Amino acid sequence: MSLAIIAQVQEAIISLPLLDREQRMALFLRLLSEIEFLGKTVLASLEPGACVWIDNLVATVSAGLPEIAEMGDSEFQFLLTEFEKVISTLVSLGPIAG
Repeated sequence: MSLAIIAQVQEAIISLPLLDREQRMALFLRLLSEIEFLGKTVLASLEPGACVWIDNLVATVSAGLPEIAEMGDSEFQFLLTEFEKVISTLVSLGPIAG
């Protein structure tokens, strides 16, 4: 799934001016879901408190999702790129079950 979401992010960056608010929100919900999944699988061997940052990131972005969806194209692209980096980093840390 991680490679698929990275491909979706790259496609979204190319077609960013065509994405409406709902599509932007749906994309970020998929990104957040993937980050949660990777946090639970890739980082499962760490102490329970070591990955609080993932929960905080997901909660903060979820709360700000309406504002994120309304961002200008350049700001939205920046966030997409940063989230793509987070996912790529998590993927590179270890094997993913399932």
